Amino acid sequence: MEHLVHGGEDIEAWDNAHAQLLERVYVVLRAPAVHPAVLMKAAQSASWHAMYNDGSVCQPRARSIIALLDREPFKEDLDLKAHCEEILKGLSKLDPAHALHLSLLRHAEDGIDRQAKEKEAMLEEED
Repeated sequence: MEHLVHGGEDIEAWDNAHAQLLERVYVVLRAPAVHPAVLMKAAQSASWHAMYNDGSVCQPRARSIIALLDREPFKEDLDLKAHCEEILKGLSKLDPAHALHLSLLRHAEDGIDRQAKEKEAMLEEED
């Protein structure tokens, strides 16, 4: 027997389409400039799929959205910061590459600071 939802659609087709939507939402929400309130609302919307839709292709994608609530600095920012710090140790301030790596270091540090502020704002909003 075929499981039908939403006006006769096959449930598997609906789950696959919804999983693709959740994946696109996840990609957008990973952007560093997403406001914490937007992230919170998206996580609330995905929560049913994350908690109750066992075995569905939607569940892992919904859980990845909820995991964004516990924002930590992006690995890319941490890696860039470490890389630039290491490179800068060996460069003279007069070296043209110094200014570039210093700029990249500041960019990574800004991203790390922004993530910390977003996490703090989300924790305050939960209270």
